[in-house]
Amino acid sequence: MTDRLIRMIDRQLQSNENKSIFYATEDGRYVVEPSRRFIRNFLREWKSMENPEIEPMAAYTAQRVIDSLLHANQFLNFSNRDTQELKGIYLRFANDLLSLTKDAENAFREHYRKIREFLIRTNGQAIFAKYKENAHLFDVACAQ
Repeated sequence: MTDRLIRMIDRQLQSNENKSIFYATEDGRYVVEPSRRFIRNFLREWKSMENPEIEPMAAYTAQRVIDSLLHANQFLNFSNRDTQELKGIYLRFANDLLSLTKDAENAFREHYRKIREFLIRTNGQAIFAKYKENAHLFDVACAQ
């Protein structure tokens, strides 16, 4: 996996850092969606790789996403099995991107939908209910 691809993934996660993946605007768009520029640059970089290192990219991204989610809310819980499931979501997405010929924006929207479903499946709907109410994350303080 290239350093450039790692930086792109990290920047996208940083861009999403204080945004709720569950908040949708009145027109149905979610506030956590990559820009057209990011999609274009990411696809160019991804497809330009001679032998895309899909497995390491999926593992890296899944772990970074888990870390980011736990940073936002320490009460979330992910088992090793959950992390492997998330890695599988990223593996399928990476393969989809390699064969993508059009409508990249829709592919990314569909991917984010799968991430939301994963979060609800692994941690339950109740813990994310408040995240639907505001575009920005709120602090979840530990009582310790």
